[in-house]
Amino acid sequence: MKLYKAFDKNMKCRGFQYEEGETYTHPGTLKLCSEGFHACEVPLDCLKYYAPADGSIYREVEMEGVTDEHGDDSKRVGKVIKIGAKLSIRNLVRFSIDIFKKKTEGSPAATSGDKSTAATSGDYSTAATSGDYSTAVVEGKESIALAGGYKSKAKGALGCWLVLAERDEGDHILGVKAVKVDGVQIKPDTFYILEDGKVVEN
Repeated sequence: MKLYKAFDKNMKCRGFQYEEGETYTHPGTLKLCSEGFHACEVPLDCLKYYAPADGSIYREVEMEGVTDEHGDDSKRVGKVIKIGAKLSIRNLVRFSIDIFKKKTEGSPAATSGDKSTAATSGDYSTAATSGDYSTAVVEGKESIALAGGYKSKAKGALGCWLVLAERDEGDHILGVKAVKVDGVQIKPDTFYILEDGKVVEN
């Protein structure tokens, strides 16, 4: 099963050292958030566990023996994990947009229609929109708002993350940035957009 995993800057996760291309097997029982190897189905959920500003590393992984357990986000637990290619924040956004586009049109957590709004109020949640001139809004703690469409914008509560993509009129991605709503440089409950490579109020 293809999933996505976050690590600290030294390729460690919860103290366990990983290496690219290696395969690891968990010897014991599996329990989500407790025992076994963990990774996410939605790439952007990785940002909740290791923030980009800390030099974190993100990789594609293959997991076997994945249980049916599900938590508040897309995190899964499995018995065997193989560490694959390193991914940039742009990769995480691009892959996540592809996943969200496959979801039901108009759902509260992911939309792909133009001028639509994706909004969530739960903690550790993700609101994503890929339509043109769309908005993504998050209010729960440590949540992520993804604005991936042309001229789209996002806002969040204090402590949340905004992931903004800049596109040209041909829908090509020109750049992607992830910023934390820290209350200083990025204000809470304020819309932001990525223009000319800069995160600006909108």
